[in-house]
Amino acid sequence: RTRELSRTLEDVDDSATSRIASGESRFRDLAAVVPVGIFETDTEKKLVYVNKLLGRMTGMGARRTRINGFRSAIHDEDQEEVEQLWEDALEKRTVFEHVFRFQPDDGEVIWVVCLSHPRFVNGEYAGHVGMFMDVTERKRQDEERKLLEEQTRRADRYESLGVFAAGCAHDYNNLLVPMLGGADRLLAELEESTLAHSLAVKLHQAALKAADLTAELLACTGTMLTDPEYLNTCQFVEGLCPTIEAAKPRRATISLLCEGNRENTFLANPAQLRQAVMNLVTNAFEAVGDEPGHVIIRSGERHFSAEDIMGLHHGEGLSAGVLPFIEVEDDGLGIPEDQLERVFDPFYSSKSAGRGLGLAVVSGIIKSMGAGIRFSSDEHKGSRVTLIFARSQSESSTPSEPTRPRDITSEKDGSILIIDDEDGVREFVSTLLEANGIPALTAADGISGLKLFQRERSQIDGVILDLTMPRMDGEEVLQYLLEIDPNLPVLITSGYAESDVMERLKNHRVAGYLAKPFREQELLEGVAKLTSSQ
Repeated sequence: RTRELSRTLEDVDDSATSRIASGESRFRDLAAVVPVGIFETDTEKKLVYVNKLLGRMTGMGARRTRINGFRSAIHDEDQEEVEQLWEDALEKRTVFEHVFRFQPDDGEVIWVVCLSHPRFVNGEYAGHVGMFMDVTERKRQDEERKLLEEQTRRADRYESLGVFAAGCAHDYNNLLVPMLGGADRLLAELEESTLAHSLAVKLHQAALKAADLTAELLACTGTMLTDPEYLNTCQFVEGLCPTIEAAKPRRATISLLCEGNRENTFLANPAQLRQAVMNLVTNAFEAVGDEPGHVIIRSGERHFSAEDIMGLHHGEGLSAGVLPFIEVEDDGLGIPEDQLERVFDPFYSSKSAGRGLGLAVVSGIIKSMGAGIRFSSDEHKGSRVTLIFARSQSESSTPSEPTRPRDITSEKDGSILIIDDEDGVREFVSTLLEANGIPALTAADGISGLKLFQRERSQIDGVILDLTMPRMDGEEVLQYLLEIDPNLPVLITSGYAESDVMERLKNHRVAGYLAKPFREQELLEGVAKLTSSQ
């Protein structure tokens, strides 16, 4: 009986061992094919099993990973945090779950999520089992989604600020029409030696500065008409050298560097680009201040990746590749990290005496050119701003001869109808026209203007029409006027950017556009377009 019992126990033991071995075999077969890295630790926190996929993730292979652990594969920036959480989970025998990076010696960085649970046998802790899953693609998609959301949010904010800036510019431009034009007229009529003439000079200078300020506000909106030309980044920057040198602080030094192909070409408006680059250079000089400092201006061509392009401010139409660029870098004060998001906002300034339009104007100009901006700054270390443009193939063209304004005083027969809701603008324009021998009729809004035109149609040679008016706006008035007389020459005036205005009126025939505030000569040239359109 004893021998029989012994044989029975041996059979049971062999059967249990066989079942355990079979279970382990099935586990390892399964672990070899599942699309996740699998591991197991013992009670001493050492790895006792690692599948092949986890070995590939660490870059060390399964055997080396089991012997050495996966610590050396963790990204340097994540290592301390991961090790602390991992040790806590093993020590307390709790769940470990964390997302971090592996940086194998022989491969690219990958993002992984690790989930590990404690294992108990007969109520006793037997180690941890867990898995690693490669979430690099998911992480990339999340980052792209967050970036797109941020770009959308930023675009909405800039659009709101742009509408506000454009509205302010429009209203101020209306006020500046009689101020600037009146100062012009006073200077022409007053004797230079008089006190009145001296005051008129100061009035004229103040009006010009105010007009420049409203132009900067309009530039912030990114809707200014660009009138582009084919340019070369290196040649363009070299052409600015005398201006840059004149603006340089006494203790600052400048380096001009040209990278890549010097023959690169891109489309931009030279005057607007000059303003944008000089704003950046001025900011760099101000950041350096009176202390010894260095400003580097780079230009040429450089390769920008898809990730670079996605991170740009504006530049929605740019594609990855070798692109023309202009870059301004300084080693000045820099900008605090919590303020970086606001640097392109109109009226933001890190300087107590700043107006907050420098980078906002750069942003608007670059947007209007279809280019992009990359901005980086470290407080107390300096800032770097890179303007990135789309490549363009230069085309040769023969410049046209400029047209000279005609002497309209001998050509007019009838009157010019002025339709504008601003009393100051309306009265000023009519006064100037009549001073130049041109009869003028005025209307304070679109409805009264249409009635006056119908009544005096035979005596009206052309119309000067404001675009933004109450009761009936200029676009609607224009449509009615052209229905009455399809050949009527109409000159549009507005305090908004010309590109916005002409986009609204692209389906209507107009004789020209006159931007507010305008000078006397500009007004007379505009009226010349009316008479030449008849």
